[in-house]
Amino acid sequence: MSLGAADDLSEVRLTAAPLPVIDVTPRVIDSSVTEQLSGLRAGQTLTLVDGGSLPDNFNVVDATLNVQGGNLGFNAQTAGSVVNISGGTVVGGFQAYSGSEVNISGGTVGDNILAPFVNLGAGAGSVVNISGGWVNGLEADSGSIVNISGGVVVDGSFFESHARSGSIVNITGGTVIFLRADSGSEVNITGTQFLLNGELLDALVVGESFTITEPMGRLTGILADGSSFAILVPNASNPTITVTLVPPVILGDVDLNGVVDFLDINPFIQVLATEGFQAEADCNQDGAVDFLDIQVFIDIVKNTLLSNIIS
Repeated sequence: MSLGAADDLSEVRLTAAPLPVIDVTPRVIDSSVTEQLSGLRAGQTLTLVDGGSLPDNFNVVDATLNVQGGNLGFNAQTAGSVVNISGGTVVGGFQAYSGSEVNISGGTVGDNILAPFVNLGAGAGSVVNISGGWVNGLEADSGSIVNISGGVVVDGSFFESHARSGSIVNITGGTVIFLRADSGSEVNITGTQFLLNGELLDALVVGESFTITEPMGRLTGILADGSSFAILVPNASNPTITVTLVPPVILGDVDLNGVVDFLDINPFIQVLATEGFQAEADCNQDGAVDFLDIQVFIDIVKNTLLSNIIS
């Protein structure tokens, strides 16, 4: 072997050998584990928790990875797998390939907003669901589907979040800042207010989708959950951007009849008991429906009823 501008291999013999038997016993990686794993194989499940770490270039193939804490190294890659990120830090350069489902509900993906690379890449055939957490830089490639319902998705200073041609991005919630939409991409947005180049789109009908066909530069507005978004369209690009106007959220109106009254109490209790989420029941607007919403809900109902009596 000689070393120069490129490696030159000669007189190398390759011999096939069987892989070790796969151990499918679920594993947990915490601060007590010093073994350096290189990846996961078919049928394996691994959970990363606080204090634990996984090395750079970690590969997940036909397996399940749960990141609940700790640190997942740079350039992790997944194919045909499920990755659930609810805490901890994914350093960056994370790439999801065909058959992968990535669910992000917490934690940070891309710990360096100045990184000159994509922190979260959705490849062809992958689905990425973002409901929480913080993502510094997203790239949706052709054939990928990205659903954003919560969390924060921002662009890095060196690498903008990007919807490439052939990708589908659905946005119903969360804070989305500076997503660039290329020609051939499909971006579907559900919200309560839309502004095109600073001008309010005031001819929209609630519940009806509207596809923007006129030249665009910047589309901004308020999403269904009350948070903000900004879509940038480069010159000469022609993405398909569809917006759907929904009624603004009325806090306390859990039965969705347009008013806050005693009829909202039972639906509120049901959402609370099932640990589900409904924007109208998230009375303190912290992104969760829990016991912290109870007193706020009571105050909203009481004040609304008193206001109706006085008026």
